[in-house]
Amino acid sequence: MNSTTTKLASLLARAQAALGRIWGTAVLETKLNLFNPAPWVMGLVLGAFGYLAVRTAPDDSSFALSWILSHDLGPLTEILLLFLAASLAYRPQRYEVTELQDSKVVASEEIILGRWLGMVVAIGVPLLMQYLTTMIGQKTYAQNTLVPLAYLYSFWHLMPSVLFLTTLSFCLVVLTRVLILGAGFAGLLWFVLFFGHPYYPSVLRIELSQNRWVFNGLTGSFLVLMLLGYRGQRRAKRAPSTYGLAIASLLLFSVTAIHGLWIALAIPGKSSVVDDWKRLETAAKPKGEPLPNFAWNADNGQRISLAQMRGRPALLIFFQPKDSELLPLLNRMARLRTEFTADKLGLLGICFSEDLNGGDEAVRMAGTPATQGLPVVTDWGGITQGSFDARHPGSVVAWALHVRNTPAALLIGSDGREMTRDLPLDENSWTDLKLRLSSALKHEKLDPGLRYNPLPGILS
Repeated sequence: MNSTTTKLASLLARAQAALGRIWGTAVLETKLNLFNPAPWVMGLVLGAFGYLAVRTAPDDSSFALSWILSHDLGPLTEILLLFLAASLAYRPQRYEVTELQDSKVVASEEIILGRWLGMVVAIGVPLLMQYLTTMIGQKTYAQNTLVPLAYLYSFWHLMPSVLFLTTLSFCLVVLTRVLILGAGFAGLLWFVLFFGHPYYPSVLRIELSQNRWVFNGLTGSFLVLMLLGYRGQRRAKRAPSTYGLAIASLLLFSVTAIHGLWIALAIPGKSSVVDDWKRLETAAKPKGEPLPNFAWNADNGQRISLAQMRGRPALLIFFQPKDSELLPLLNRMARLRTEFTADKLGLLGICFSEDLNGGDEAVRMAGTPATQGLPVVTDWGGITQGSFDARHPGSVVAWALHVRNTPAALLIGSDGREMTRDLPLDENSWTDLKLRLSSALKHEKLDPGLRYNPLPGILS
């Protein structure tokens, strides 16, 4: 018993000492990184892009601006931070790392992990400067209310891709000890990931938030492999740390591979969209038949389909995360659901986006209790103006229902057939829309070219 207690106490003491050395290395690296002008210059560059986004965006809401930061400017941010991480990894003039390693006072994996933590802090500085500049710009110039939570979600979505690419760049430069070679390989991978997506499955799309845990797992796997292989000869043969790192890397990679396989099979992506398109393309389409029975899984796990909405008229509202004035539209949808009870009118919002969290985040950011629980699903893909392209597929729902721009609305009857489309969705025409819906509920024939002009106060 005493022997076991002694061994356990010794193990805890060694672990505490190792954590202390890692922490000391990380603090030293962080100080050296932040006293270097590179992170601050990069922060000014990224902040300038954030300021330009505020000044040029058609929609100055927090959700729209945060979407621009994580999706439109995301690839540019990642390549710049990739090269910053490479420059921070290549630091032969700071302190003699070899002397520390040869002294055997600090293990190689402790030095690498500490340096990596210092690099993560350093790349977080320019990223935070970009987001803070955008928030200050919105507060100064925009009319919409600042919603910090929207920027927090955007930051959360951007970090997995940033960590993956910067960690890879850091590890390659440390291994090769050649700045251009390590950064070049990492930059080549960035190019392949962002411009080669027509040739590989959607699960490898680094910019899509539904794949975040795949790339988090790959980041952890690369880092553990780096700790295992970098100057591993300094460890004693059959050292417990060697076995521990090997088992950790194997487990991380296995779990990541299983999760990626599950995403490829269970979550909509390019391959499933192309398969749906082929089925619809080959199926007979008699004129006047009900709409195809498209179905989606909502964020709460509930299955939603167009067939479930038959037996009553239903309004389908299509939008994309980039649409101007999207959040006010969602608030109007919530009011519409309140005024037209569910037993009279079905209501469904369909978001077209390759990022499957786009619709749910928009509803979350609308910020009113009425919008919570609003029936919104996300259909994979964007809008294609021409014929369907299997190499660059868009939304099969948008293609099948002939949706060419957003926001747009489609009213279907209780039999599932289309009644009318191109309904007005702006604030000024909202009364007009409600009168059209009232006529549909009374089974009156709708004239799509007629503009309803109600008396003041009707249905307002």
